[in-house]
Amino acid sequence: MTNFLNFFAIYSDVYRQAVPLVGNLLRQSRENTIVDLCSGNGLYMLQFLKSLKELAPGRDVQVLLTDRYPSRSSAQEITRLKNGNVGYFPDPIDAADALRRLPGIHVMFSAMHHFDEEELKTLLQTAAANGRPVAFFDYSRRNLSADVLPLLLVPLLIFLTAPLIRPFSWHQLFFIYIIPAIPFLVMVDGFISRLRSYNCLELSEIIKTLDSFQDYHWESGKFNSLMGLCSVRYIIGSQKKRE
Repeated sequence: MTNFLNFFAIYSDVYRQAVPLVGNLLRQSRENTIVDLCSGNGLYMLQFLKSLKELAPGRDVQVLLTDRYPSRSSAQEITRLKNGNVGYFPDPIDAADALRRLPGIHVMFSAMHHFDEEELKTLLQTAAANGRPVAFFDYSRRNLSADVLPLLLVPLLIFLTAPLIRPFSWHQLFFIYIIPAIPFLVMVDGFISRLRSYNCLELSEIIKTLDSFQDYHWESGKFNSLMGLCSVRYIIGSQKKRE
């Protein structure tokens, strides 16, 4: 299921406008490592890194993928593609632990809705306590009236694109064409994700609870993507510049 979600992120380029926002964090900090939280398949970061390097020529930017359930097949695919700038942290690690242990700019795509409000606050507090710049993005939104038709078309889209999804797997094709469990699960996951997603006001209220971190600058907002068909919400945090 995560393979399809990553395939969508790659070929729709839904997070294109996130590139300059993360690029700003690169310019403001001395970090050259991007730590991707809740990576899943993670192959979308190959494209994201390529776009990021176009904004920061000369910077030797590295990406480290992390997940509580690391994808060994994706790690092998990255090795096969011979991209030395992207690696997969080999051990299971949750987002909070990664923020504590791994230096770098921490990003997260399509996963904010997996955390309830208190958990999300804890992640942001952990980032600030450890001096980690963060940028979290999510295209899920609570607008089922607008999204119900696209979600119902998800199975058709999976049927049409399944042979192109990487890493390639006959097992995956079996559960798409013979027993269509994957299309059903992706569609159900889409509905649930939208019910759990945050709107801009909720993200703004979460930021207000972080006032105790006086040396940190927080911002939240959204940008439109896919020609206005969806919008991406985000939270960005970084240490304030010292005078």
